[in-house]
Amino acid sequence: MARTKQVTLTTEEGPLKSERDAPENRIASSKKKSAKKQPSSIRFIKLYRYCNKTDYLIMAIGTLTAVANGIIMPVLALILGGATSSFDPRNDPDAIVNNGKKYAFYFLYAGIGAFFAAQLSMSCWMLIGERQTINIRREYFRALLRQEIGYFDKVNPNELSTRVANDCQMIWQGIGEKVQTCIFNSVMCVTGFTIGFSKGWELSLIMLLNIPLIFIGGSLFFWSVQKATKKNLEAYEKSGGIAEQALGAIKTVVALCGEEKEVARYKASLDESRSIVVKYGFMGGFFVGILMFALMSCYALGLFYGSYLIEWKRWNPIEGRPYSFADVLSILFVNLMAAFSISGLTAPLKSFALAKKAGARAMEVIDRVSQIDIEDESGEKPDIKGTIEFKDVTFAYPLKPEKQILKGINLIARPKQKVAFVGESGCGKTTAMQLIERFYELDSGDILFDGVSIKKINLKWLRDNIGYVGQEPALFATSIEENLKFAKPDATEEEIWTA
Repeated sequence: MARTKQVTLTTEEGPLKSERDAPENRIASSKKKSAKKQPSSIRFIKLYRYCNKTDYLIMAIGTLTAVANGIIMPVLALILGGATSSFDPRNDPDAIVNNGKKYAFYFLYAGIGAFFAAQLSMSCWMLIGERQTINIRREYFRALLRQEIGYFDKVNPNELSTRVANDCQMIWQGIGEKVQTCIFNSVMCVTGFTIGFSKGWELSLIMLLNIPLIFIGGSLFFWSVQKATKKNLEAYEKSGGIAEQALGAIKTVVALCGEEKEVARYKASLDESRSIVVKYGFMGGFFVGILMFALMSCYALGLFYGSYLIEWKRWNPIEGRPYSFADVLSILFVNLMAAFSISGLTAPLKSFALAKKAGARAMEVIDRVSQIDIEDESGEKPDIKGTIEFKDVTFAYPLKPEKQILKGINLIARPKQKVAFVGESGCGKTTAMQLIERFYELDSGDILFDGVSIKKINLKWLRDNIGYVGQEPALFATSIEENLKFAKPDATEEEIWTA
């Protein structure tokens, strides 16, 4: 008959479990640590660390077609100018018809080219963004599962799923279609100004007066949108943690009639960002008004000064003739395209910055070396007989190293012997079980399995040979059989029924 051994665990500090496990204390401590050390951004190229040869080929195709699309758009303004000059009433009617057909085909060919270039470039970069984000999301989640339990004491686990989703969303936006938008706008800007100054430097120079206003208006508008989005994401991350916490313990919430309280907490977390988002919404509306005013002013200035160039018959040294309406029209449109493309660069640049920061958070977790790595293949795999010995074990949780939970504990649990840990709340009963599972590293002392130090035993093998039912067991959203097979995938039906 198995013997029962009772072990009383006490500490000088008294109950500590409720203090350590309280979500508000853990969140507050996490916020203090994050306030001290915010993750810096990483190099943009590091976000493509999981690319393979296929990805590089897709990126090359997407880049070349984005460049082609950026060149095509300003060229359309040249075609428009040529078509306008061909419609001069002084020209022969047959020549007008023939030129009209010719330029119509030019527009058709340019439109077909722009269609395929835009479609292919956007598809390639969106595909790259999706492929890389899936890789990062997988490695991010895998790295979180690989971390030691002490890592999760420093963060709010209920916010992790929302944080992973938000970080990956920002990375996807930054490394996908926003890259195509940046390349397209950059090429269109350079091509537009090049064509504009090559067609007529004087009018192009005058139109540059409105460029700063267009850039400022567009930049501030996109800045306000990004700021509002960031505040929304922060609010959703916090409220998502509250929702997961409440839904994860829904039976307790219902039993204590806490539904209204949880709804109020959820609503309060969202209300914190409402005034800020509304403020940035009004600012965004004002800035987009400035942008539209700048664009219309650019039209007005170009047409106003261009009309005087035509009236004065100002000589265009580049064309070797006086300025014509076709020249003014072509210069006006290419410069407007170039100016608008400058403001269009603001959104991609903001997305790149956010993606680099989100990538820094993700890579910090992915590259973090777990202090107790479940994937470490090293370590002994001895024949277990069942003797567990605590040898002068001293331990304090990493979150509060100044408060020791266990002080010099010594005990031996022999095979087929039932051992009961008895003591007040927070004295270390659950802690002792977690140390047997090697969830944490000891501050001093050792735990021996049949005389072998726990640090020398292969971690995965150790946990595979321990059956443990916690105080509050959690079941995954699947059958009981599948839940049991998480612990032993090759379990037989007889072993499942025995368990």
